[in-house]
Amino acid sequence: MNPTFSIIHASARPNGWLASHNAWVQNAEAPAAVEYILACECRRGFPESYSYPGVRIIRTEESRTCIESWNTAARQARNQVLLINSDDMFPCAGWDRKLLEAIPDLDGEYVVETTSNTPADEARIMVFQILTRRRLERIGYVFWPEYESVSADIEFSEHARRDGVVIDARHITIEHRHYAFGTADFDSMYAHQNRPEAYQIGDAVLRRRRESGFSVEMQ
Repeated sequence: MNPTFSIIHASARPNGWLASHNAWVQNAEAPAAVEYILACECRRGFPESYSYPGVRIIRTEESRTCIESWNTAARQARNQVLLINSDDMFPCAGWDRKLLEAIPDLDGEYVVETTSNTPADEARIMVFQILTRRRLERIGYVFWPEYESVSADIEFSEHARRDGVVIDARHITIEHRHYAFGTADFDSMYAHQNRPEAYQIGDAVLRRRRESGFSVEMQ
């Protein structure tokens, strides 16, 4: 298997990202085909000299939000399919083979919908984002940069459906272990990302973005 996947993992938890990383590596059938990028949110605890074997470290000193960290790191990814990861995402066995079987053309513009084992599945919200490089290059971002955290995944999902680029791969499970579902412990990072102001920003931005038809041009 040729190098194909870039996993872009934004984290502000120096001791909290590794479990997800290990699951991705251990459950890949061809881990050598995977580029693993850790976007360290330096303002929230990663030491300046942080490194980890087999992981490409991108320091996002200028990023104010996880959205900025993901967007910054995604633009530096080297491979054809980008997986937008976080500390609480865990893949099924053979995820790489299953994705290759689902995507008809790695050079095409696609977004892949998987299953998260959360209520978001029923709402058809892609809480784990998978997109081809062609998708990133055409629209210029993973997440619209005005979001802080909340609602970015809703736009990602709705925009991809509007553009007709979604591949239905809900037979593939990327489990979202989140405190809201009793599968993770609540901590300061969850508190920051889910504070009322973040919801207010997310709601307002999503409303404007829907009205704009998800224009990819910054105003």
